[in-house]
Amino acid sequence: MITRKLSQAFALPTVLILSLAVLTIQLALLSTVSAAHKGVYADYYQHMAEEAAEAGTSYASACLNISNHIQTWGPAVSLPNLTQTTDCDGTANAYPSNTYVYSDTKIRTYFVVSDLDYSVSYGAQVSSTGYAEVLKPDGTVSKTYASIQKMTITWSTDYIGAMSASGTNRTCAIVSGGVYCWGYNGYGQLGNGQYVGSPQNIDNASSADSLVPVKVVQQAGMMAGKTIVKIFVAQYHSCALSSDGNMYCWGYNATGQLGNGTTTDSAVPVQVGGALAGLTVTDIGGTRNTSCAVANSKIYCWGNGGNGLTGNGASPSSVTTPTLVSATGTATTLPANYTATALSTSGSRSNLMCAIANGLAYCWGANDVGQVGDGTTTQRQLPTKVVTTGVLSGKTVTAITQDGYPNIASGAYPHVCVIASGGLYCWGDNNDGALGDGTTTDRSTPVAVVASGVLNGHTIQDIKAGLRHTCTLADGAVDCWGNNGSGQIGDGTTTSRSSPVTVTQSAGKLTSSNVVSIGAGANRSCAVINDGRTFCWGLNNTGQIGDGTTTNRTSPTESLFLRPVANKYIF
Repeated sequence: MITRKLSQAFALPTVLILSLAVLTIQLALLSTVSAAHKGVYADYYQHMAEEAAEAGTSYASACLNISNHIQTWGPAVSLPNLTQTTDCDGTANAYPSNTYVYSDTKIRTYFVVSDLDYSVSYGAQVSSTGYAEVLKPDGTVSKTYASIQKMTITWSTDYIGAMSASGTNRTCAIVSGGVYCWGYNGYGQLGNGQYVGSPQNIDNASSADSLVPVKVVQQAGMMAGKTIVKIFVAQYHSCALSSDGNMYCWGYNATGQLGNGTTTDSAVPVQVGGALAGLTVTDIGGTRNTSCAVANSKIYCWGNGGNGLTGNGASPSSVTTPTLVSATGTATTLPANYTATALSTSGSRSNLMCAIANGLAYCWGANDVGQVGDGTTTQRQLPTKVVTTGVLSGKTVTAITQDGYPNIASGAYPHVCVIASGGLYCWGDNNDGALGDGTTTDRSTPVAVVASGVLNGHTIQDIKAGLRHTCTLADGAVDCWGNNGSGQIGDGTTTSRSSPVTVTQSAGKLTSSNVVSIGAGANRSCAVINDGRTFCWGLNNTGQIGDGTTTNRTSPTESLFLRPVANKYIF
């Protein structure tokens, strides 16, 4: 009995010792497992920080792609850093966006991109810092993980610049060699394959209209793989010229203005054929329901021949394929051996066409108030020489533009402007001061635009006529004049001007020297600045400004090219 009791007495301490040993082992194992778990979580949080950083490099790369590879954010350009909550200039995004790249109740991530590490003509290096914040149950941050990711970006050095053009209730532009359009689309004139089926009232938007830019279809066998170098936008159709000398049109085609031998509308581009087949087209232009081209230094027109717009002496017959304009060789018409260099820009519905040949201006079509410029009001069915006495005497014309309504019932007749030996000259309708000579008197021969004000001492680079107004590009700044009922002069008012005034300038938009091209059209104007962004102002009833609204703008407002509706990130 004693022996059993002793055995039992010794058994309890032994069990306790063994239990403590087992517990120690279990605690050690638990500690090891816990450490392993912590390591796993730490790796996860660090990976999330890396993904946020990669989102930043992707976003910065996208911003560089739409800004002609110019940094548009950060201290180097006196702007905030790039984050997931900002636009490409580092300021608050124009659209709703997420506060974080990723967030839930336990973790949230974000990124910050400051200045580029370096930038050269063919590439740049982006550094992005990503952060992962681990959250406590009350939402406060318990720990932050960070990661720096770098991305090297290269690009082609032959970047194609952009231009814009305005037609009836819509605008189109070239971006990186492709075409984008926005606004009214009753006949498929946005070129994106959408079509209403019959034209709706332009004051009532349809599902086919677009408040923001949409890309014109570049389908196989047509514009696919082509670089577009020029566009024109007429009343209800548009045309584009590719770098290989081919021409494509889309939209309304009731009179054959698309030039493909039919009268069938097309919501995607079709190639112009007929006499242009095999020729290299060097310039394009059009008005209302008529199209024209310069090929092998000669002028071809097609579409509606009313008012003599096809330039071959026929009216009102229409042609569905390109036809040579007549060169009769009289003192006032084209000489037989003429060399054409350019066609008038704009002219969305003017019933007038103009061209430059042998350094002189020629016009043809309606001539109600002297818009042909020959000193008469007689309709001309053949290209007719603009008066070369007076202010154009001895001068060489290098640019020509025209626009206006086809009759006074629509508001005003057309007017024409040229750059000749560095100066600006206009003629035609002047009811709202669109000739810029300080008066509202119509002119049947050219008059000089007032040069003593904002244009004094400036070099003229381009000029564009719109409906009842005109804009010029001089030393990288934009000046406009004429009707301003919808804000198309861009000076922040709706007051019409009979001499040039400077379009509103502000940081990050248009300045005194950063504009590279301009466009004007139906009661609005546009400009492309040197970082590749486009700004428009004026009438916006069908979204033709391209800012996602239908609000008229009296000062430059960005057309949101290639901007996402909401930020998206690729990790």
